[in-house]
Amino acid sequence: MIREGASLLFKRFGLRDFARIDGWFLPSSHLSLSAENDNKFGRSKSGTIIFTDINLISGMEQTSFLFQQASKVGFSHSNILRTIIQRACLRFPALSSCSNASNALHRQPKSPEETGAFSEGKGIRKVFVMFGGETSERQVSLMSGTNVWLNLQAFDDLDVTPCMLAPANEHLSDVNKHKECDVFSKTVWTLPYSLVLRHTTEEVLDACVKAMEPDRAALTTHLRNQVIMDIMEGLSKQSSFKGFDIADVHPTKYSLEQWIKLAKEVEATVFIAGPGVIASKTCMDKVATSLAVGNAHGVIEMPNPPPEQLLFEPFIETDPIIFSSKCTKANSNGLLWEGRSRWVEITVGVVGKRGEMHSLSPSVTVKESGDILSLEEKFQGGTGINLTPPPSSIISEEALEKCKRCIEIIANTLGLEGFSRIDAFVNVDSGEALVEEPPMYPQHFFRTLLDLASERSSN
Repeated sequence: MIREGASLLFKRFGLRDFARIDGWFLPSSHLSLSAENDNKFGRSKSGTIIFTDINLISGMEQTSFLFQQASKVGFSHSNILRTIIQRACLRFPALSSCSNASNALHRQPKSPEETGAFSEGKGIRKVFVMFGGETSERQVSLMSGTNVWLNLQAFDDLDVTPCMLAPANEHLSDVNKHKECDVFSKTVWTLPYSLVLRHTTEEVLDACVKAMEPDRAALTTHLRNQVIMDIMEGLSKQSSFKGFDIADVHPTKYSLEQWIKLAKEVEATVFIAGPGVIASKTCMDKVATSLAVGNAHGVIEMPNPPPEQLLFEPFIETDPIIFSSKCTKANSNGLLWEGRSRWVEITVGVVGKRGEMHSLSPSVTVKESGDILSLEEKFQGGTGINLTPPPSSIISEEALEKCKRCIEIIANTLGLEGFSRIDAFVNVDSGEALVEEPPMYPQHFFRTLLDLASERSSN
C-alpha cells in the first residue's frame, strides 16, 4: 500500500526520474476507522498511510535513504545514479552520446566463480576492510572503512569485503566496562553491501543481528524479490536500465580467531586504518605522544589514588572562525575572525611511507553558531563547514607551507605510515604547529594505501 501510494503521488504531481516521499504509518489503534472508510485509499484494517512531504532531490550522502533502499534491491551507488541520469538523458537527444559513454563504464557484478578466482591465481586479490571496534573513535572508523571499501570496489582486480569488529556481547554501549577482556572474545561480522550504509556502528550491529532472525530474513527476501520483479517489469525495456549489481547475501558472524584464520586461508590483504603497532601505541598515550615530539610540560606524580601521573598540556586560546550570511568589506568571503590570539585549530591528513610522510593541505572547520565544535561538526558528513586550504585572509601561503613541513616532522617522529589524520593548532603568522592528537582512524583513504600496504608486506 505504501509503494502504491508513493507511485500514485509520483504520477499525479508529474514528477520525473526520481524523488523521495516522506510520510507516516498510523496503526489502527491510533485512529478509529469506520467500515465506510476501509475502502478509501491509504486506509486498511492495519492502519493508515499519510504522506506529508515530497523531496524533489533526495539526500546524496553515501548513507542516505536513497542508497540504503536502492542497495536493498540490488543497486549500488553508481548503478542507481547512472540509471537515474541516463533516464533523464532520454529527454534530451543531444545527450545520448554522454549516456552511451556512461554505459561503457558500467560494471556487471562478479559471479561467485570470478570472486573466487584469487584462490586460483587468476589475478584477483581478496581484500578485507576492517572497521568499528569499541573505542570512542569507532564512528570515524566506520566512515573511514566505508570510504575505503567504496573506493576499492572500482578496481576489477580486487574482491573487497567490509568487516566490522564488535564485542562478543553485541552491546557497543558497554565499551568502557570490559576493557581488560580477552581480545579473542571479540567478534567480526562480514557485511553485505546494504548493511554497511548506516550512520553508526551501533546501527550496523543492530541491522546484522536482525538480519540473522529467520522470520525477518525470509520476509526481507520476499519483499526484495517482489520489488525487483516490479522494477524489471517497468524498466526492462528501457535502455537506461542495465540490471542489478548487488547480490542478496546475509551477514556472517565469526569469532576474531575464526576471522583471522579465514583471512590467512584466502590470503587476504587486511585493511586496518593507519600506522603499525608501535606508532599506534605511542599516539594512544598522550604522555608518550608529548614526550615523542618534545612537547612535554611536566609530569606531576600523585600519591593516592590513581592515576599516578598527570600531564599538563599548554592551553591554546583560539579565536573562532564563524560563517556570516552578511558580507561586508571586513569579511568579503563571509567569514568572521577576530584573529587576536593568532592561533587556529586545524586537521591535516598525512600520507606516505614510514619516515617519508607527506602533509596534505590543512582544513579548518567553520562554526555556524555556538562556542565549541562537536565531533559531528568536525567530521560527520553534512554537519560542518570545512575549508581546505584555509583562506589566505586567515593564514598566508608562506605560513601554510611551514605548517605542512612541521606536520611532516611530527608524523615522521611518531612513526606514522600509510595514512593518518593529525589534529593540531597552528600559529597563522609563523606556521608553528602544536600537535593536539593524531587519531588512528582518519576519515578518508585511497587506493594508494593498498599499494603501500602490499609493498610493506612484501619487504
